[in-house]
Amino acid sequence: MAQRKEATKVEKEIIANLAFAFVLEDIGKKCFSEHEQSFSEFMAKKYRKSFRLKAELEAAIPRVYKQLKKDFEEHQAKEL
Repeated sequence: MAQRKEATKVEKEIIANLAFAFVLEDIGKKCFSEHEQSFSEFMAKKYRKSFRLKAELEAAIPRVYKQLKKDFEEHQAKEL
């Protein structure tokens, strides 16, 4: 199966939503540090989809890390 050289339209939309949420979080920390919590809450309400995708990504990272570590450990055990 051929590999795509560019992301699909849906992939690009997901990437844009994630980037948007991460940038908003960064702006909240750097520009509104004294109001970071309220800024984040406001933006999370206004841009629910972006923040939901970001939360799902952050939840998936430890699971993926754990699975990859397990897969590698099983691979090492087979080699011994």
